Amino acid sequence: MLNGKNILVIGARAGGYGASIAKAAVQAGANVFGTSLTPTDPREQAFFEELGTNLIDVPLRFDWAHRSSVFHELAQIEAWFRDRGITRLDAVIHTVAGGFPRQPSVMKAVGDILKGTQTFADMATSVRRNVYYVNATSFEDTVKGLAGLTDADTRFLALTYRGELPYFIAHTKKCLEDVGTRLAHGGKRSLIVALPEAWTQSSQFFAGIEMAVLNNYLQDLQGRQAVSKDISPAFSQMENALNELRGCPNWWTILRPFAETSGHASVTSPMWPSLPALLRRSTPG
Repeated sequence: MLNGKNILVIGARAGGYGASIAKAAVQAGANVFGTSLTPTDPREQAFFEELGTNLIDVPLRFDWAHRSSVFHELAQIEAWFRDRGITRLDAVIHTVAGGFPRQPSVMKAVGDILKGTQTFADMATSVRRNVYYVNATSFEDTVKGLAGLTDADTRFLALTYRGELPYFIAHTKKCLEDVGTRLAHGGKRSLIVALPEAWTQSSQFFAGIEMAVLNNYLQDLQGRQAVSKDISPAFSQMENALNELRGCPNWWTILRPFAETSGHASVTSPMWPSLPALLRRSTPG
């Protein structure tokens, strides 16, 4: 089905769905190429070789503060293909996510947001801008930057995952969908695939998010009687669903002491054990 097709996967990193897509495309007979932040890393090279994917030796890093460099790197990638006699791509698959600087101050803000004391819009402008860029606008820049290798029949695909609770990345994913719509209106054959609850290396960066969500529920929502009319139906539906969930009362019994004693603990604090660890202690009814 894909015999002889040239497919570029941006973000085919170990542990992500980009790698799984690349592997499947290779098995279907496509010529698959992938980008990396560190293409000279022997571990990256070994990983791509195991996948059967051609590793492009041009590092590609999406960074709003260095956006001009992104277009320079994309131009280098185009030159890389042309040097190998490849003048057209049949598909470009964008699987990039993230954008958070791995800094203590940023992660503390993330913890506060997840506990409901702030909103995503309150984050420092520079951080918020980069998160939107990496998760959404970078897809549009990729399409523009690779214009010399694509045509009206090239497919552009962006894969993402969504969270609908205080998982603020959901805002950027909606922005990505808007980017896809804009590209389609411009004549590009684009498709955005939002995978709910995708289990990837990127999503695991937020390991512990479930504790913040449950803590917020236990402290502020469980058993609440006064609820505004506009959210009352949804709130009742949530409460009923939780009550019907097998073993759920046992989870609350185990979780409540942590919520009451850890007060201001962050989602990364050792006072907050992982949900799997807590579930192993429970005995579902």
